[in-house]
Amino acid sequence: MNKWVLFSAAIASVAGMGYVIYRAATGSTATSGAGENTVKSSQPRGVRNNNPLNIRDNGTDWQGMCEINTDPSFVQFESAEYGFRAGARILRTYYRSGYKTLSQMISRWAPVSENDTATYIRNVSNWTGIGPHQTVDVYDRNTLSNVLLAMSRQESGQYYDIGTARDGVMLA
Repeated sequence: MNKWVLFSAAIASVAGMGYVIYRAATGSTATSGAGENTVKSSQPRGVRNNNPLNIRDNGTDWQGMCEINTDPSFVQFESAEYGFRAGARILRTYYRSGYKTLSQMISRWAPVSENDTATYIRNVSNWTGIGPHQTVDVYDRNTLSNVLLAMSRQESGQYYDIGTARDGVMLA
């Protein structure tokens, strides 16, 4: 057998093992069009981390959080549903703390010091039909699912559907 063929097979085997370790560490379920698992480094960070809302790692021990987190700044979840669950819990905490309108919640979530908050509020308002100064019913599962889906669209792009957001809210 050709030495190059053996060498290529050995490299492919090691690379595959590395990806298995990566998947175990991150909970990644990204697949290529051919169906095999691949790392999609071109996807937004929130998608790679199963963290649709880009929740920062502040030491909270979230349900569904990966045991080994390879991202120094953001939480990595086992699935996007757990990311949406965490977002639902955070928005409900905001609500109980007096942040009740869409504008108040998003201003707290995405402060002006780090984001274009006005555009964020405008986009989520347009995508949900909830006015910026309208109270968000965070205990209505459909409303909360729609808000979280719109926020994930702002944070990570259009990678998720309402069913995934709703499943996360149901876990909250």
